[in-house]
Amino acid sequence: MPLALVVALAIAGVAATSGAAYALSDAAAFFQAMWGNHGMGDNVDWTQDTGTETLSYTRNYRTVDPAALSEDMSAAVEDVELSVQANGYTLTVESMVVDEVGCGAVSFMLSNLAGVALSDGVSPTGELVFEQVPGGVSLGMESADAAQRYADLEAGGVNGDAPVPFMDTRCIVNQEASTETELRGTMYFSSWGNLDLLRNGVVWTLRSGDGESGERASTSVFTPSKAVGTCAFSDGSGVRVQLSPFSFTVAYPKGDDEFSAERLTVRYQDGTEFVIEDDQGASVVANAYFSCGNDDGTVSYLPTQLIDVGEGSIGER
Repeated sequence: MPLALVVALAIAGVAATSGAAYALSDAAAFFQAMWGNHGMGDNVDWTQDTGTETLSYTRNYRTVDPAALSEDMSAAVEDVELSVQANGYTLTVESMVVDEVGCGAVSFMLSNLAGVALSDGVSPTGELVFEQVPGGVSLGMESADAAQRYADLEAGGVNGDAPVPFMDTRCIVNQEASTETELRGTMYFSSWGNLDLLRNGVVWTLRSGDGESGERASTSVFTPSKAVGTCAFSDGSGVRVQLSPFSFTVAYPKGDDEFSAERLTVRYQDGTEFVIEDDQGASVVANAYFSCGNDDGTVSYLPTQLIDVGEGSIGER
């Protein structure tokens, strides 16, 4: 990646370790699917009625250039190949990538010969929304610790008051690659800034459409062994930023109760920029699948486009 990254902040450091090679053609297809346009075109516009006003939003996508993927970044993609079945549904988790902040993405396929029970209407952003019916399901991702807690509860009810370390997730369906009986998509996730949750292993779940009290089935445990490195920046006032190709994490000064920014922009040396969020215009720019307040007080954003952070790196875990 030829462009050096400038965020109007002083660079503090860059992680730089390399890992084993991964088939670049496979990794390129993975990143193109995970950070492409999901079959929805280059731009998506939608509105939201809050009851007091109607807000307008816009979201932009960008084609992933396979030549822009470093070998280390490609090497961080790991095959999962785990499945679970419930209520006539089969969830197959295919491949996964994670960074050192604990953010990442997973490719998946969800199938049901009787049809997938989606809610009325299609989300304008492609987000997967299920109909809450007895024969339906919902998808989830949990740490292995959470999975063990459920097993303990079913076996006799131990650790009933222990916190459940879930992952925060959003699922986006690829509109062009899906049918009424088979959905292909991406699950974006954040581990609340705690990479150790991933290092201890994760599972993917299917729950019945009745909600939290419904039946739950899960895959076996998968433990990721690699993580994409991050670049760290600071502006000297206590604001710190960690960037990976697919996450933007902000730490605000101690005692600052502001957990959001009006505008988040990545600027490059050639003058181009990628606006992640901007709520100052007539239409809110929402180029992040979601943001997540982490346990350490930082806030992570998962952008809709890969960030060009220069030569990538991964660490063996």
